[in-house]
Amino acid sequence: MKSLLPALLLLFFSYPVQAFDTGPWLGLYTYHISRDRPVNERNQLLGWQYNRWLVARFTNSFDETSYSLGYRWKEWPVPLSERSRLNFGLSPGVAYGYGDRLTAGFAGFTPGLIPSASLEWRYSPQWSVSKDFLYIWTKNGGVVLGGLSIKWHSHP
Repeated sequence: MKSLLPALLLLFFSYPVQAFDTGPWLGLYTYHISRDRPVNERNQLLGWQYNRWLVARFTNSFDETSYSLGYRWKEWPVPLSERSRLNFGLSPGVAYGYGDRLTAGFAGFTPGLIPSASLEWRYSPQWSVSKDFLYIWTKNGGVVLGGLSIKWHSHP
């Protein structure tokens, strides 16, 4: 056991540092397209991004705590200037916390494919902020989610 620790430390410190992007993702508002019933418009989403992954906790449309996990599968950046760009993306993901309320749900999990658009401002090579919009399909016309992303970019 004593020889295992030095071997693990050597492995850890000899492994090359990989580039990564990480930071918080804050949900600022929700807009339900269909207004036929009262729903929660304050998602209180707090998430964390790491490279193309996002994990989050939020208050769903029925005022219940939910969780989500998504992966930025496709991304189409459109440069606007040296420090800004539009990003269009497509992310498969899963949410938990809706129970059997949604038709696509199974055992409390709801899968989805989420299109997104964002406007990113790069303040330095290490930091960027973006205003993000997601569209979540529902049988009632969908939900638009707006958020703010802050990222630290580590590129050795």
